[in-house]
Amino acid sequence: MATNLRARSCRALRCNRAALCKSKDPMTNRVSKALTGIALLTAVIAALGIAGAHAAGITLALGNAVSLAGLTACAAIAVAAALIALSQTQRCRERTHVWRLHEAALAMLCIVAIAALSQAVVILDYLCVALAPPSIETDLVRFDALLGFHWLDLYRWVSAHAELHRVLEFAYRSSIVQLIAVPFILATTRRHDDLAEFITLFAFALLVAVLVSTPFPAQSAFVHFGITDPHTASTVSHYDLLRSGQLRQFNLSESQGLVSLPSFHVMLALLFAYAVRHVRFVFPAAVVLNAAMIVSTPTQGGHYLADVIAGIGFGVLSIVVVRRWMAGSRTAATTGPRATHPT
Repeated sequence: MATNLRARSCRALRCNRAALCKSKDPMTNRVSKALTGIALLTAVIAALGIAGAHAAGITLALGNAVSLAGLTACAAIAVAAALIALSQTQRCRERTHVWRLHEAALAMLCIVAIAALSQAVVILDYLCVALAPPSIETDLVRFDALLGFHWLDLYRWVSAHAELHRVLEFAYRSSIVQLIAVPFILATTRRHDDLAEFITLFAFALLVAVLVSTPFPAQSAFVHFGITDPHTASTVSHYDLLRSGQLRQFNLSESQGLVSLPSFHVMLALLFAYAVRHVRFVFPAAVVLNAAMIVSTPTQGGHYLADVIAGIGFGVLSIVVVRRWMAGSRTAATTGPRATHPT
């Protein structure tokens, strides 16, 4: 009787605004808490970005692509809420458990959270680039040379080998697909703890990348070495425009990745592989794909070797910090009730 009452109370506490239900599974609750934290962080960063743009006299525009993405996100939240509600009904609970619809809903909410945070951070990143501290690309080229690495030679060599270029391009572009695939893989394999850790890691690493790159901005190697091939210098054209004050309107649909050091692609590669480490049939392929992504970063992303090294360092640091923090949170959650009710 008491168990049934608790279950009914849990269903009664369902919150459509958050699109999540309070669950008896502590791992699902950790995903819920991570999503709530990221939602609050996104709101704070977006508010700071909008206020900063207004103070700087910069106009923000969503553009068609972001507007469409926003509508898609709203639809995804609605579908996720419906799936979660369906999974809580007595009639459909067993079937939705088999079909893992609740898990699919969690994955959709995580993807929406990642996308929303990314858009908010784009505004912050653009404002940070517009601060225009001294650009350090010359120092990065000098550092690379000390290690015997010459970016232009590598770029020309890869460009001369079409098959290799295609493989590296595929690996580099896979980051978007993996940002969608990893939450679904972790959710549908019921690795809820790993899913909560992954989205927390993404948020932490993204902020680290922006905070580190702000005092140490660098012009892309594409621009520095005068590369004008398709999808090279044109993908980072806003960097100089922001620093010179010529770009006074930010169209979020045309935003560019302007962080050079550390390479966020390298950080993501480490995060992707680490996130699926407990999914045995996925992990080996993830290691290979993301190793290729790291290798592709200089030629496909216009990064210096120094960017790659920094990306590895800050990626590992992010994993260590978030892992320890979440382990501490789990320990506190486990020992808390015992401390409150001593025997």
